Amino acid sequence: MTKYIAHASIDERGKTSGGKAGDQTKKEVCIRNWYDKTWNYVLRIKNQKVRYQFANNMIDIANNECVGYDQSQRNTLLTQAIKVNFDFAKIKEKCECDCSSMITVAILGAIYKVLGKAQYDRAYKVLYANKNCKTTSTLRSGLTQLGMIDAYKDKSYTRSTSKSAYGDIFIKEGSHVVCFIDDKKKRSVKTSTTNYYKRYTGKSLKIDQVFKSIGAPYGNVTKRKPVALKNSCSNYKGSAVHNLKLIALAKLGKLKKV
Repeated sequence: MTKYIAHASIDERGKTSGGKAGDQTKKEVCIRNWYDKTWNYVLRIKNQKVRYQFANNMIDIANNECVGYDQSQRNTLLTQAIKVNFDFAKIKEKCECDCSSMITVAILGAIYKVLGKAQYDRAYKVLYANKNCKTTSTLRSGLTQLGMIDAYKDKSYTRSTSKSAYGDIFIKEGSHVVCFIDDKKKRSVKTSTTNYYKRYTGKSLKIDQVFKSIGAPYGNVTKRKPVALKNSCSNYKGSAVHNLKLIALAKLGKLKKV
């Protein structure tokens, strides 16, 4: 049975940088048959829900023609992913990645979706240190620092797919990295059932303007209080501190609905 990988490969001119943003050939970032590149390691994310969400993210990125390959613009995928709360199928602005930044951003998106904002913030500091996504040389150490992975280097893992699991990361350090996705089909991931108001994208710091924009109750403290309590603002009286906290959550798309 054919096995597959999702990965970022090369730009439309067969070069590593300097091309047009977005996938010009539908092969810059794509799904293709698994192949043996004499990989150094297989990295397996310990949390199955995170691993499944990561692999699903890789499929969505690979199928989105707005995402292309360019090493010199490798971090622009993260910029666009944040704008859509890591719903990669919804990226509409053309952007770029390379093999390791694609993996990094897909992992960050999985952590955000499955584990929540606090764990995402921690991972972001490690995987996007110095405002640069991890590379093929530093990805394993970053994920190890976060305690996220088991790393296998035995050839029974690295030279075939006989022991592969959905979302395994095949890496040849300093060269290339891909995600094993088995049969191209996304796996079901049960995440939190918490509902959120839509993300606020404006610039206002006025609580009523923000709440009105995202469809939350507004008008006075009494109307806003149930939302505040739902979002851990106890004894809400409309203080600036509480309002700014609620606005910050709204900007992240993480303001819980009552």
